[in-house]
Amino acid sequence: MPILHKGSRGRPWTFDALEVTRWRFSPTFTFSNSEPGSLPPAQRKSWFESEVIRRNLLARDTELIPIDEIHAMMTTAVSTIADALNGFRGKLTAAGVPDEAAWLTETELQEALSGIESRLAEHLPHY
Repeated sequence: MPILHKGSRGRPWTFDALEVTRWRFSPTFTFSNSEPGSLPPAQRKSWFESEVIRRNLLARDTELIPIDEIHAMMTTAVSTIADALNGFRGKLTAAGVPDEAAWLTETELQEALSGIESRLAEHLPHY
């Protein structure tokens, strides 16, 4: 038997790799993708538990958003923010704010926008 130590919660199974290899590549080995109903009760329970995990993983994978969609959303969001911030200096001076204060405000806003873009570029490929 290739099992050296049976695993349990917090303790991994340990196998004799050489024996596993001999068994797997022996001429008598046959892979069987049998129906769960033909398995012994303990193996059938394991099969059903693994099926639940497999289906949960499949469901989770379908909920992931493709990177292209994320890139498009981020590009649109940053573009919308940039459009709102561009021309802010003119709006401030029209409202009576001194030109120097309006210029400093617009400069700070542009630096903040650049910071957002650089942080996105770190986390999103091809941004």
